[in-house]
Amino acid sequence: MEVVNFCNSKFWQIPKQDNPAFDKHECYMIVQDENPNFTNVLHIEPVIDPLSEESVTKICKCCDSNKALEIAELLANNR
Repeated sequence: MEVVNFCNSKFWQIPKQDNPAFDKHECYMIVQDENPNFTNVLHIEPVIDPLSEESVTKICKCCDSNKALEIAELLANNR
């Protein structure tokens, strides 16, 4: 499974055309938390209509973006 790294952007700042939550493939995504001292690991699931169905689950919040990436890669490699 793919890991998509947007660690310097908040989820809502990612343009729709670049956001895997609006695509049809499952992945883990790294994004900046609303608190810039933290980074979130998100699980993105494909859904038929992302505007009406939830496709994003927060897995964890990390104080280091490298740790967030490490966690996402471990999860992705174990699927």
